[in-house]
Amino acid sequence: MFKEKKMKLYTRTKNCHGNYIYFDDMIKYIEGLEEISSTVINHSINLNGSVLSYKMIIDDHIRLNLNIDLNMFKEEPSLNKDQLLFGINDSLVNTCLSAEDNITPYNVTKSDIVNFFKESNLTKDRYIESVSYNGNKFPFKIFVPSKNTSFADYNLIIYTNDPEELSVTHTYTSDTLDLDIIPLIPWHNIISDISITASKPAINEDDKVTLTLTTEDTSITEIYAEPVFGMVSKTRIPLTNGVGNVNVISMGLSTGDPIRIKFGYSLFTGVTEYTNTVT
Repeated sequence: MFKEKKMKLYTRTKNCHGNYIYFDDMIKYIEGLEEISSTVINHSINLNGSVLSYKMIIDDHIRLNLNIDLNMFKEEPSLNKDQLLFGINDSLVNTCLSAEDNITPYNVTKSDIVNFFKESNLTKDRYIESVSYNGNKFPFKIFVPSKNTSFADYNLIIYTNDPEELSVTHTYTSDTLDLDIIPLIPWHNIISDISITASKPAINEDDKVTLTLTTEDTSITEIYAEPVFGMVSKTRIPLTNGVGNVNVISMGLSTGDPIRIKFGYSLFTGVTEYTNTVT
């Protein structure tokens, strides 16, 4: 069967630091299932229109069956932003996990979605691995590259076990998508880089320098600036084809004073920074 749409699926293994929960761990706690040392988990992922369906199938039995209408990310202003990571509420997952066969799908609502970067205390760190999980440990995530991204261009993330100590075999199938399965090492590979070009190398007292900011993903619509030392002409920089401009201003600073401006996205501002010293 020809599959017109291709979706990136990142897999994350146990050979990383942090307090993660994996499907391998999770299946041990499904009521009615004994702890098993060897099994097969099939992750069935399909996209029909705006609805992403996800099934966790253990040894040919459906144990989790979710439908996620991705329109909710575009219709809700707080969710319709560039470079956001979403999880599914752990309590919902615990409720929906079942040892019974042929469970009906649960339609995920806005209240079931965890806006990962918003709920985290460490989103200004360049490495997402440092993000505090705040209780959201269900090992299936959705990454939205930009608010203009088509649904098929959303990225999925699944935590699996370390292949060297594998007691569980993971497979990934889809009837509607060509899944591009990518090992995610490190986490921050999914965040779009920002490059900076300055109009001049030096900045004097009561001076300005124009920065041209370019994102790796040209669909991104906006970059956020966070001045640490110095001033900027605007803190929200609109982009056209991934490119935007902002002035850095040294007003009120003296020779030898540092300038430091951080740049990133709405809820992930620590992507890159501009530094200089007033001359």
